[in-house]
Amino acid sequence: MNLKHSAIEIPNDGTDAFVNCKLDRKKYADVLTSIISSYSNGFVLAIDNKWGTGKTTFVKMWRQQLKNQKYQTLYFNAWENDFQEEVMIALLSELEGLRDKGEETFTTVVEKSATFLKKVFPAVVKGAAGKIIGDEAITEVVGAVTEFTAEEVELQMKNYNEKKKGINDFRTALEKFVENVDEDKPVVFIIDELDRCRPRYA
Repeated sequence: MNLKHSAIEIPNDGTDAFVNCKLDRKKYADVLTSIISSYSNGFVLAIDNKWGTGKTTFVKMWRQQLKNQKYQTLYFNAWENDFQEEVMIALLSELEGLRDKGEETFTTVVEKSATFLKKVFPAVVKGAAGKIIGDEAITEVVGAVTEFTAEEVELQMKNYNEKKKGINDFRTALEKFVENVDEDKPVVFIIDELDRCRPRYA
């Protein structure tokens, strides 16, 4: 006896993506398509329901319907891809699927992302080890720690400002790339299974 649920077949030949849906969900997809086509600026839309109610199947059907209507779409399963430590790398890798729509602007997106993806390694306090404990040594160590702390604060402040600017630059570059992909229709990026991936990844 086979108890495994079989995935619903979703036609990818341009015909009705919801032809095999028995729950009459096409009307909801039509509403969502109407919403995304009515706003010129990007936005985030959440589809929420209990586990096992068919959200993943629905968004896959909706995505195919969007593709049939010539929308550029991307699908990212956060649970299946949370093996990648840095989520931005994974998202950029998925976005690369649209690279041929704007090679130059995509390259700019990647370059701008590097600014806030840089790892900041803490400085190493030198000269404290191996010293004989005494008044002079304690004074020297305290001075070194104080100096290190001040330098570290300055470094973190600089890093914060660089990352803040980097995020703004990245957002601008991403907007230009998306505009180049399709001037008339928004790019729809579906992120699925956020409730099943690692909390830090979400």
